[in-house]
Amino acid sequence: MKKVVLLLTAVSFVFTSMADGPEFQQAMGKTLAGYADCKTIEDYQGLANKFERIANAEKAEWLPLYYHAHCYIIMSFMEQSDMAKKDEYLDVAEISVNKMTGIVPDESEVYALQAFMLTARLVVDPMTRGQEYSILSGQAVGTALSMNPDNPRAKYLNISNEMGTAQFFGSDVSKYCVQAKELLENWDDFKPVSPIHPNWGKDQVEEIANSCKGVSVSDTVTVQNQFCKLDIEITKLKSDEGKVAIQLLNESEAVVKELYAEISGGECIVTFDSLSPGHYALQYYHDENDNGEMDTGLFGIPKEGYGFSNNARGNYGPPEFKEWLFMLDKDLKMELITIN
Repeated sequence: MKKVVLLLTAVSFVFTSMADGPEFQQAMGKTLAGYADCKTIEDYQGLANKFERIANAEKAEWLPLYYHAHCYIIMSFMEQSDMAKKDEYLDVAEISVNKMTGIVPDESEVYALQAFMLTARLVVDPMTRGQEYSILSGQAVGTALSMNPDNPRAKYLNISNEMGTAQFFGSDVSKYCVQAKELLENWDDFKPVSPIHPNWGKDQVEEIANSCKGVSVSDTVTVQNQFCKLDIEITKLKSDEGKVAIQLLNESEAVVKELYAEISGGECIVTFDSLSPGHYALQYYHDENDNGEMDTGLFGIPKEGYGFSNNARGNYGPPEFKEWLFMLDKDLKMELITIN
């Protein structure tokens, strides 16, 4: 895998009056500037220690934890020979990521970083971890995008993960080249919340774009016209608690995409982009208690809301797969009503 270099652009920090105080802003700004000097694992270790000290002093703040985890993820990518050491670095990063999900459970950047960490887990041993961690990383990216569809880091990770899967199976990657070049062109339109919020990723998108020698930016419309968008609106959810777990399958019943989406006002809206024309099916359930599985009662009857594409219904169990198959040959919007 290409060497990962994640440098934050050097900027001059303008400190304003914020709720977390100028001292915190100044400490973070000074520490963030240290990314520019990091070249070795030891350098990143030292920088991570500084972020950890800030996190220990400011326990209600998530950004020091973010960069602490970020440093350790980079260290894992940089470690070349010791696989156990790579996992050790990621174990440390995971602790900070888990703390962040408790502090800011609705922050898109946290789930984007979680996806980055899970991709690093996959890289440790791709032959045995490929399937499990590609799904987990995809779920985290999906959650990040459901919280903020414009998050450029989530978009980058989505492109990178799907492009890597396509390359592994020898599939065409032209649509991901187009997506990367579009993301690169529009990158500077995405403004971080503040000078100390995440702003990395542009260099990595440039790497992907530069690797796509066969697809030019002028080919964008031609290539995009070969693919379709699927908008899903799920209604009649019992509450806004938890998330909706969604799987998109192809006609062979293989999972194509999988994500967890947010709920608002008893509804959930998600979009699947850049799908090749063909037959698909979709299933979902309302994971109200966030335990990662559909809860069932006596005789396996679901206790949580669920549903299928085409609003297919079964008599004594799920409907036959053919009943939820649908043809996607152009952009499509599907409205689904939850079975409760």
